[in-house]
Amino acid sequence: MSPLQYFRAWSCPVKLLFFLTMIILMSLACMELLVVWNTPQPTVLAATLTASPIPTPTSTLPATLSPTPVVVVISPTPPTLYTPPLITPSGPPPASPTAEQSVANIYTGLTLVSPSPEMKFPVNIQAVEFQWKWDAKPQCGAPPNAYGFLIQIWRKDDGTPLGAMDAATDRLYIFCNPDTGIYNYKLNDLRDAPGVGRRELGVGKFYWNVAYVELNPFKIISQSAPNTFEITLEYTGPKDPHGFDLNCSDFASWGEAQAIFLAAGGPEQDLHRLDPDTNGYACDQLR
Repeated sequence: MSPLQYFRAWSCPVKLLFFLTMIILMSLACMELLVVWNTPQPTVLAATLTASPIPTPTSTLPATLSPTPVVVVISPTPPTLYTPPLITPSGPPPASPTAEQSVANIYTGLTLVSPSPEMKFPVNIQAVEFQWKWDAKPQCGAPPNAYGFLIQIWRKDDGTPLGAMDAATDRLYIFCNPDTGIYNYKLNDLRDAPGVGRRELGVGKFYWNVAYVELNPFKIISQSAPNTFEITLEYTGPKDPHGFDLNCSDFASWGEAQAIFLAAGGPEQDLHRLDPDTNGYACDQLR
């Protein structure tokens, strides 16, 4: 067999095999395309960078509460004061002093002359002269301009001394006898003096003393021991308890009316009808 014949004998099967191969490859290619087509592809999105605002932190406190600022106040440290050591006295405590003792044991330099102790005044008393001696000037002498004397009066049942004069302005009316060294001041109406006053009774027992004072600022420098006097319901005035008819308007104080009432026989007689409600007190409207 010649080569040409040999080639022709084999060319048909080879061609057939080639075509079959191509058909198979094309079929595979088409199947692969179908698979790719039917398979969902991922979507590629364009990345867009956007600047987002930084979130602001919110308070977790309730809406009705607001934080209260803390204010720190720095106060200056006060200086340390020296405190002397406490000395405890031994023995029983002293007894409380009386009014006379509490003044007499502390202050000296002034001695009272009049009214003398336990002197009695009638209820209608008006002008009274107070007298005293001053050891600093035994033969008289005015205190320095910044100082003066003050007469004080207070009831025995009320331990509050009250000035019965103005220590600054009334110093012009204080006189002194150089022969005796006695100072004196005239109180025009004892019943109007603070410490006495036209109180309900206007009578009773009273203390009085004299103080040596600094005028401005006011300060008591020394004072005498007190004396006592008494205003009684005794009447020694010009009105006659048994004379012409008297009314409550005729009296300057309740004490004077009561003294006349008692001198005229009291509630048993009541000659002047000063006690209409028969309670034993005259002229209740003056009390």
